[in-house]
Amino acid sequence: MAYFGMYETKKGVFWYYKTDSRHTKRGFKTKRDAVKHYKESDYSKLQGIEIKNNVLFEDMVNIWLSDYVNSGVKESTIENRRSRGLPNLLKYYEGKRLNEITADNYFELLQQLKNRGYKKNTIHGIK
Repeated sequence: MAYFGMYETKKGVFWYYKTDSRHTKRGFKTKRDAVKHYKESDYSKLQGIEIKNNVLFEDMVNIWLSDYVNSGVKESTIENRRSRGLPNLLKYYEGKRLNEITADNYFELLQQLKNRGYKKNTIHGIK
């Protein structure tokens, strides 16, 4: 994820972006240019796996899960993700591509789970 902002110099107003890893790239004339550069750069990669818009959510979950299993997390935590969190996400985002998923979709899912009576800790585990 990146933060996009504006700054002003004697030559005018420009845009920049800063990544979570504190990498900053400056000098864009528009925010659109900064976002485009960020998406096309190496900094928009997730743990060495490039996120492309045409990737299905299910495929990304499988990649994430294999990395998660190999990260040294306890087996009980892995089973908890497989049995509680992932089925809800997979059911809600079934057949969707990553570029179709928005923050609004995600918060709508969390609200639906809350309305169905899921406990706070269960919903937090999905976050």
